[in-house]
Amino acid sequence: MFLPMSNETSRKLAGQNNEQNDMNEILLTIKEFADNVYQRFDDIDRRFVEVDQRFDALDGRVTHIEMSMVTKDYLDDKLADFRSESRRFNYQLLSTLESKKVISQTERKTLHKLA
Repeated sequence: MFLPMSNETSRKLAGQNNEQNDMNEILLTIKEFADNVYQRFDDIDRRFVEVDQRFDALDGRVTHIEMSMVTKDYLDDKLADFRSESRRFNYQLLSTLESKKVISQTERKTLHKLA
């Protein structure tokens, strides 16, 4: 046989049920928020992996470019060599033209100054 509950006992039990329901609702909301945060972190991690892969590919391309690239020092050296060979060629050409009487000594000197 059951004893009837007093109104006060009934209100206490109802209050406890409401508190428990509120607590469950808060915990469920926190869990949903945490799940959402974890999902976002997973998405961010995937994006970082993709960015890392792209940087690795770019690093390989830059390394290839650097290895095949001509430097300023190299070009300066080649230009100096070319100028030296060009002067030597011009001098020989002008001397040959003078010896063949194509140009005079004065013309050779004038042309040599221009070269």
